Amino acid sequence: MRRRAVLILAKLPRLISRRVAVALTGGVCALITALPGGAGGGLPSLPVAAAAPSPRLPTLETFDSAAAALRRVVGDPPPRVLALGELHQIAGGPPVPSSLSRFTRELLPELLPRASDLVVETWVTEGRCGAEEQQAVAQVEETTQRPATTENEVVALLRQAKEGGLAPHILRVTCADYRRLLDARGEMDPVALLDTITRLLEREIVAALARPGRDRRRAVLAYGGAAHTELQPIPALRRFSYAPSVQRKTRGGLVALDLFVPEYLERNDDLRRKPWYRLLARVPAGKTALIHRGPASWVLVFARTAVAPPPGPPASAEAAGRSGEPGANADGGPAP
Repeated sequence: MRRRAVLILAKLPRLISRRVAVALTGGVCALITALPGGAGGGLPSLPVAAAAPSPRLPTLETFDSAAAALRRVVGDPPPRVLALGELHQIAGGPPVPSSLSRFTRELLPELLPRASDLVVETWVTEGRCGAEEQQAVAQVEETTQRPATTENEVVALLRQAKEGGLAPHILRVTCADYRRLLDARGEMDPVALLDTITRLLEREIVAALARPGRDRRRAVLAYGGAAHTELQPIPALRRFSYAPSVQRKTRGGLVALDLFVPEYLERNDDLRRKPWYRLLARVPAGKTALIHRGPASWVLVFARTAVAPPPGPPASAEAAGRSGEPGANADGGPAP
């Protein structure tokens, strides 16, 4: 499996025409709300606001750019693992750049000199596991509702990371994993999916840390859904976060940084109930917000995307210089 993953990553340009299984598969909020009985499996109906309280009030800083905010979090030397979480873009959402595209464009260049590896929450379907693979992938795509552009954005991230000298890693899903994703009726089990993603992310992070020849002075970056990076998850969602386990394995070497687009964030009722959300009301227009929500745990909220003003009323014939008539040019002056 590892060799196949390496071969896949060596041919990144071809991934656009292949099927990237579920680009950033997490879709955690959609998946949890899809659980039977609201959250199913004994999980409450997403009481995310009830997360373990921080011993102190979260603090807010603002910056002129996302890159400047990132430098505040990632020091020198960098953490052993930088766990990057996002609120996944879904089809039909606000037409603004995603966290994924902004990370690739604005933040990855800052991290290239300080990182050695990049783990991304995605996998490539290889068609070797028969109907179970096809059925599981189709149901994951239906549940997570990722727009078609996400696949290209994941490929762009992996390509830029590889060209920048990082060792890219994707999840390696086995036939046994696909079988676990389906229940006895052949339907996707959301709990099994979240469990599997969490387990595979942690496995790839640990493998990247131990990769022979890796520069140990540099960080391993891990990019995926924000629920997987929670250092203080509520008990019901603890099993879906790799961060506490990797934090222990690295002896405190993990830093969690969630990357949120404000236009997505303000539509998510669960995140809006977080204790730190109210601090965003103090952020000036055009600024990037950085919230220190707890030990080794941060939230970066990108500046809101500027919206072009609506077009004004069409110009009158006289104001346009009667450009369609002989004897006048387009700017109203005499024809040459």
